[in-house]
Amino acid sequence: MINPDYMPDIKTISGLSSLIATRSSVAQLLSLFDEFVADCGAVASYVFAFAYGQYDEPTLLTPIHCTFPESILNFYNENACMAVDPIARAALASSVPVTYSQYKKEYTEIPVMKELLQQMADHGIPDGISMKVLTRPGRILYVSMGFPHSTDQISDYEFRRIRSAVEMFARHGASLPDNPLVQHIIKPLSTKELEVIAQVAKGSSNKEIARALDLSVSSINTLVSRAFEKLGSNSRPQAAMSASRHGLIVGDKN
Repeated sequence: MINPDYMPDIKTISGLSSLIATRSSVAQLLSLFDEFVADCGAVASYVFAFAYGQYDEPTLLTPIHCTFPESILNFYNENACMAVDPIARAALASSVPVTYSQYKKEYTEIPVMKELLQQMADHGIPDGISMKVLTRPGRILYVSMGFPHSTDQISDYEFRRIRSAVEMFARHGASLPDNPLVQHIIKPLSTKELEVIAQVAKGSSNKEIARALDLSVSSINTLVSRAFEKLGSNSRPQAAMSASRHGLIVGDKN
């Protein structure tokens, strides 16, 4: 609980940091994030989470948080806009936030993105900013905020403040026990990798798995390594727990 006699100022980085630290669940953190977005003058935001290499698989991506109009989100996902979005590509390659207006020309050259830009303008969101932050090595948050006015009105100081704040939200969110980031950035396991992880969860050794699946031990070693990498795990118990938590391991049907 936040002490009602002490309410840090959300408009300052130190005050916002104090507030972020009091959030003990993702729901609480996202509620505060929405307050921060509004404080910045933005009217909508979305957050994507993924790992390096998944950016080229846009159909696997779903936002972990979005307050943009549902019609815009649906259009973005149904047309796999992430794959051709020039703002997303620029933001992911930049260490600082980029603005929608910077890439308006590129937008208008891609029919689906031109339509998206028009839809956003129709909803009173003519401009915005996008950025990436790293939650840990190889794992990315892509954040976009839509504004009802030109981003030319945003000062360099405010850009830095927004960037610093998003990094604080990302770091704290990654530390929360109910954070949804992992389930959105796990790369899909192949059928064989799933079979191997199911055997790992039973406590089988690689030699035992090789016999059970009628494969060579070297093949099992490779499958285990690949599955561990996709699950972001460093040990057999950790891999089994991660797979179970994300519904990748089901009980025996026999």
